[in-house]
Amino acid sequence: MNQIDIRKVAEEIYKEFRPISVFLYGSRARTDFKDDSDFEVGVVQNKQGDIARITLNEFVKNKNILVYPFVKSELENYSLNTPFQKDIYMYELIKVGKTLAGEKFIENLTSPKITTISLIETLGFELGQALAAIFASRQNDEVNSSMEFAKSCLYGTRVLEIFGLTKFAFTFDEIYELSKEIDLENYREVVDYAFEIRKNNSRPKEELLYKNIGYLNKLIRDRIIEDFKEKGNREFI
Repeated sequence: MNQIDIRKVAEEIYKEFRPISVFLYGSRARTDFKDDSDFEVGVVQNKQGDIARITLNEFVKNKNILVYPFVKSELENYSLNTPFQKDIYMYELIKVGKTLAGEKFIENLTSPKITTISLIETLGFELGQALAAIFASRQNDEVNSSMEFAKSCLYGTRVLEIFGLTKFAFTFDEIYELSKEIDLENYREVVDYAFEIRKNNSRPKEELLYKNIGYLNKLIRDRIIEDFKEKGNREFI
Protein backbone atom coordinates (compact mmCIF):
# COMPACT_ATOMS: atom_id res chain seq x y z
CA MET A 1 0.00 0.00 0.00
CA ASN A 2 1.38 3.41 -0.96
CA GLN A 3 2.08 5.88 1.83
CA ILE A 4 -1.14 7.71 2.76
CA ASP A 5 -1.27 11.04 4.59
CA ILE A 6 -4.58 10.36 6.32
CA ARG A 7 -4.60 13.70 8.15
CA LYS A 8 -4.34 15.53 4.83
CA VAL A 9 -7.23 13.46 3.45
CA ALA A 10 -9.32 14.29 6.54
CA GLU A 11 -8.59 17.99 6.17
CA GLU A 12 -9.65 17.88 2.52
CA ILE A 13 -12.93 16.15 3.54
CA TYR A 14 -13.51 18.82 6.18
CA LYS A 15 -12.78 21.67 3.78
CA GLU A 16 -15.11 20.26 1.11
CA PHE A 17 -18.10 19.18 3.25
CA ARG A 18 -17.75 21.11 6.54
CA PRO A 19 -18.95 18.32 8.86
CA ILE A 20 -18.74 18.60 12.65
CA SER A 21 -15.68 16.35 12.84
CA VAL A 22 -13.52 13.87 10.93
CA PHE A 23 -11.86 11.09 12.93
CA LEU A 24 -9.79 7.93 12.47
CA TYR A 25 -10.85 4.63 14.06
CA GLY A 26 -10.34 0.89 13.64
CA SER A 27 -6.98 -0.85 13.46
CA ARG A 28 -5.16 2.24 12.18
CA ALA A 29 -6.26 4.13 15.29
CA ARG A 30 -5.63 1.18 17.62
CA THR A 31 -2.14 0.79 16.05
CA ASP A 32 -2.45 -3.00 15.53
CA PHE A 33 -2.90 -2.65 11.76
CA LYS A 34 -1.16 -4.74 9.13
CA ASP A 35 0.50 -3.37 6.00
CA ASP A 36 -2.64 -3.98 3.93
CA SER A 37 -5.15 -2.71 6.53
CA ASP A 38 -7.65 -0.09 5.39
CA PHE A 39 -7.95 3.35 6.91
CA GLU A 40 -11.40 3.74 8.50
CA VAL A 41 -12.51 7.36 8.70
CA GLY A 42 -15.64 8.64 10.43
CA VAL A 43 -17.38 11.85 9.41
CA VAL A 44 -19.74 13.30 12.02
CA GLN A 45 -22.77 15.11 10.60
CA ASN A 46 -25.79 16.76 12.21
CA LYS A 47 -28.45 14.56 10.64
CA GLN A 48 -28.85 11.49 8.46
CA GLY A 49 -28.31 12.27 4.79
CA ASP A 50 -26.33 15.49 5.19
CA ILE A 51 -23.42 13.73 3.48
CA ALA A 52 -23.92 10.37 1.78
CA ARG A 53 -21.37 7.60 2.16
CA ILE A 54 -21.05 7.16 -1.60
CA THR A 55 -20.39 10.89 -1.99
CA LEU A 56 -17.61 10.80 0.60
CA ASN A 57 -15.90 7.77 -0.92
CA GLU A 58 -16.16 9.14 -4.45
CA PHE A 59 -14.53 12.33 -3.21
CA VAL A 60 -11.63 10.45 -1.58
CA LYS A 61 -11.14 8.06 -4.54
CA ASN A 62 -8.90 5.62 -2.69
CA LYS A 63 -9.96 2.00 -2.17
CA ASN A 64 -7.74 1.77 0.92
CA ILE A 65 -9.63 4.57 2.68
CA LEU A 66 -13.17 3.72 3.84
CA VAL A 67 -15.19 6.75 4.85
CA TYR A 68 -18.37 6.36 6.92
CA PRO A 69 -20.84 9.10 7.87
CA PHE A 70 -22.02 9.16 11.51
CA VAL A 71 -24.96 11.14 12.91
CA LYS A 72 -24.09 13.25 15.95
CA SER A 73 -27.18 12.35 17.99
CA GLU A 74 -26.78 8.61 17.27
CA LEU A 75 -23.23 8.68 18.60
CA GLU A 76 -24.35 10.58 21.69
CA ASN A 77 -27.24 8.15 22.34
CA TYR A 78 -25.37 4.93 21.37
CA SER A 79 -28.08 4.27 18.78
CA LEU A 80 -25.98 3.55 15.69
CA ASN A 81 -27.40 1.34 12.96
CA THR A 82 -24.65 -1.28 13.09
CA PRO A 83 -24.48 -5.10 13.10
CA PHE A 84 -21.93 -4.97 15.91
CA GLN A 85 -22.89 -5.06 19.59
CA LYS A 86 -23.44 -1.37 20.29
CA ASP A 87 -21.98 -1.03 23.79
CA ILE A 88 -18.67 -2.69 22.92
CA TYR A 89 -18.48 -1.03 19.49
CA MET A 90 -19.13 2.42 20.95
CA TYR A 91 -16.75 1.83 23.87
CA GLU A 92 -13.88 1.10 21.49
CA LEU A 93 -14.85 3.86 19.08
CA ILE A 94 -14.71 6.46 21.86
CA LYS A 95 -11.55 5.14 23.49
CA VAL A 96 -9.42 4.76 20.34
CA GLY A 97 -10.96 7.29 17.92
CA LYS A 98 -8.62 10.15 16.99
CA THR A 99 -9.88 13.46 15.62
CA LEU A 100 -8.10 14.47 12.43
CA ALA A 101 -10.04 17.59 11.43
CA GLY A 102 -12.83 19.76 12.81
CA GLU A 103 -14.24 19.66 16.33
CA LYS A 104 -12.71 17.22 18.82
CA PHE A 105 -15.93 15.26 19.20
CA ILE A 106 -15.42 11.51 19.49
CA GLU A 107 -12.93 11.72 22.37
CA ASN A 108 -15.34 13.83 24.43
CA LEU A 109 -18.23 11.35 24.38
CA THR A 110 -19.05 9.37 27.52
CA SER A 111 -18.33 5.65 27.14
CA PRO A 112 -21.30 3.27 27.53
CA LYS A 113 -21.44 0.65 30.26
CA ILE A 114 -20.64 -2.94 29.29
CA THR A 115 -22.98 -5.46 30.92
CA THR A 116 -23.67 -9.19 30.89
CA ILE A 117 -26.19 -8.68 28.09
CA SER A 118 -23.53 -6.78 26.09
CA LEU A 119 -21.25 -9.81 26.39
CA ILE A 120 -23.93 -12.35 25.46
CA GLU A 121 -24.93 -10.33 22.38
CA THR A 122 -21.28 -10.02 21.32
CA LEU A 123 -20.80 -13.76 21.57
CA GLY A 124 -23.72 -14.29 19.20
CA PHE A 125 -21.94 -12.11 16.64
CA GLU A 126 -18.60 -13.88 17.11
CA LEU A 127 -20.24 -17.29 16.70
CA GLY A 128 -21.59 -16.04 13.37
CA GLN A 129 -18.07 -15.04 12.34
CA ALA A 130 -16.72 -18.43 13.44
CA LEU A 131 -19.31 -20.16 11.25
CA ALA A 132 -18.42 -17.83 8.36
CA ALA A 133 -14.80 -18.99 8.72
CA ILE A 134 -15.93 -22.60 8.20
CA PHE A 135 -18.00 -21.69 5.13
CA ALA A 136 -15.08 -19.70 3.67
CA SER A 137 -12.75 -22.66 4.20
CA ARG A 138 -15.15 -24.95 2.33
CA GLN A 139 -14.96 -22.51 -0.61
CA ASN A 140 -11.15 -22.52 -0.43
CA ASP A 141 -11.26 -18.83 0.49
CA GLU A 142 -8.10 -18.82 2.58
CA VAL A 143 -8.02 -15.08 3.26
CA ASN A 144 -11.55 -14.75 4.64
CA SER A 145 -11.39 -18.07 6.49
CA SER A 146 -8.24 -16.91 8.26
CA MET A 147 -9.63 -13.46 9.04
CA GLU A 148 -13.00 -14.66 10.35
CA PHE A 149 -11.40 -17.40 12.44
CA ALA A 150 -8.83 -15.10 14.07
CA LYS A 151 -11.27 -12.28 14.77
CA SER A 152 -14.02 -14.50 16.17
CA CYS A 153 -11.62 -16.33 18.47
CA LEU A 154 -9.71 -13.29 19.72
CA TYR A 155 -12.72 -11.01 20.10
CA GLY A 156 -14.50 -13.87 21.85
CA THR A 157 -11.51 -14.11 24.16
CA ARG A 158 -11.87 -10.39 24.89
CA VAL A 159 -15.43 -11.10 26.05
CA LEU A 160 -14.07 -13.65 28.50
CA GLU A 161 -11.47 -11.14 29.70
CA ILE A 162 -14.11 -8.47 30.33
CA PHE A 163 -16.18 -11.04 32.20
CA GLY A 164 -13.36 -12.56 34.25
CA LEU A 165 -10.88 -9.70 34.64
CA THR A 166 -13.03 -6.56 34.08
CA LYS A 167 -10.39 -5.37 31.61
CA PHE A 168 -10.95 -4.20 28.05
CA ALA A 169 -8.13 -4.98 25.62
CA PHE A 170 -8.04 -2.92 22.43
CA THR A 171 -5.32 -4.49 20.28
CA PHE A 172 -4.90 -8.15 19.37
CA ASP A 173 -1.57 -8.16 21.21
CA GLU A 174 -3.31 -6.93 24.36
CA ILE A 175 -6.06 -9.53 24.01
CA TYR A 176 -3.52 -12.31 23.63
CA GLU A 177 -1.40 -11.20 26.60
CA LEU A 178 -4.46 -10.87 28.86
CA SER A 179 -5.65 -14.33 27.83
CA LYS A 180 -2.66 -15.78 29.70
CA GLU A 181 -4.31 -14.68 32.96
CA ILE A 182 -7.40 -16.84 32.33
CA ASP A 183 -8.00 -20.59 32.56
CA LEU A 184 -8.94 -21.59 29.01
CA GLU A 185 -9.16 -25.28 29.88
CA ASN A 186 -8.30 -27.29 26.74
CA TYR A 187 -8.83 -24.36 24.35
CA ARG A 188 -5.45 -22.64 24.80
CA GLU A 189 -4.22 -24.04 21.47
CA VAL A 190 -7.13 -22.39 19.65
CA VAL A 191 -6.25 -18.94 21.00
CA ASP A 192 -2.54 -19.43 20.35
CA TYR A 193 -3.26 -20.51 16.79
CA ALA A 194 -5.72 -17.64 16.17
CA PHE A 195 -3.09 -15.13 17.26
CA GLU A 196 -0.53 -16.67 14.90
CA ILE A 197 -3.03 -16.86 12.02
CA ARG A 198 -3.83 -13.16 12.47
CA LYS A 199 -0.23 -12.40 11.50
CA ASN A 200 0.23 -14.61 8.45
CA ASN A 201 -3.28 -15.17 6.95
CA SER A 202 -2.57 -18.86 6.33
CA ARG A 203 -5.48 -21.26 6.02
CA PRO A 204 -6.64 -22.42 9.49
CA LYS A 205 -6.63 -26.11 10.33
CA GLU A 206 -10.12 -27.53 9.86
CA GLU A 207 -10.22 -29.16 13.31
CA LEU A 208 -9.46 -25.82 14.97
CA LEU A 209 -12.21 -24.06 13.03
CA TYR A 210 -14.67 -26.42 14.67
CA LYS A 211 -12.93 -26.33 18.05
CA ASN A 212 -13.30 -22.53 17.95
CA ILE A 213 -17.08 -22.97 17.84
CA GLY A 214 -16.87 -25.10 20.98
CA TYR A 215 -14.61 -22.55 22.64
CA LEU A 216 -17.05 -19.70 22.06
CA ASN A 217 -20.19 -21.74 22.73
CA LYS A 218 -19.30 -24.12 25.52
CA LEU A 219 -16.56 -22.44 27.49
CA ILE A 220 -17.26 -18.69 27.14
CA ARG A 221 -21.02 -18.59 26.60
CA ASP A 222 -21.78 -21.24 29.21
CA ARG A 223 -19.76 -19.40 31.87
CA ILE A 224 -21.52 -16.12 31.19
CA ILE A 225 -25.01 -17.61 30.91
CA GLU A 226 -24.56 -19.43 34.21
CA ASP A 227 -23.50 -16.16 35.86
CA PHE A 228 -26.46 -14.34 34.31
CA LYS A 229 -28.90 -16.90 35.70
CA GLU A 230 -27.46 -16.48 39.19
CA LYS A 231 -26.72 -12.74 39.32
CA GLY A 232 -28.69 -11.09 36.53
CA ASN A 233 -27.43 -8.35 34.24
CA ARG A 234 -24.23 -7.18 35.89
CA GLU A 235 -22.05 -4.19 34.92
CA PHE A 236 -18.38 -5.01 34.20
CA ILE A 237 -16.90 -1.85 32.73
